[in-house]
Amino acid sequence: MIVVGWNRSWVLGVALVALACNTTEPPGPPAQVVKSGGDAQAGFFNTPLPMPYSVTVYDANNRPVPGVSVAWQIITGGGTLSTNPSITNSSGVATTIHTLGTATTYVVSATVTGLPSVTFTATASAPP
Repeated sequence: MIVVGWNRSWVLGVALVALACNTTEPPGPPAQVVKSGGDAQAGFFNTPLPMPYSVTVYDANNRPVPGVSVAWQIITGGGTLSTNPSITNSSGVATTIHTLGTATTYVVSATVTGLPSVTFTATASAPP
């Protein structure tokens, strides 16, 4: 009987821990923007880079925040961006594709209002 009681207590304890760690709580407001892909690429003049620039927006508890507007800005180099602004998806990720121009060095920033920007770099050359 004591062992059975202990097992029930253990199961109850595990259940309470699972409830306390509920991950269905909605995320809080955006607290940080982190580069998650596409930095330091190389491409060819007048063509899109092989991978999109990608950022993930997190709240203060490091949970991804969906539905956040991310403004992209070409700082140097020119070209065009496929989506600007872009909105974070259910995983907190926003992307844009950079089609390069004729410059050799590019810098693009991603900004969420009220948070520090992150920057991406790329280089371009003539095709072989």
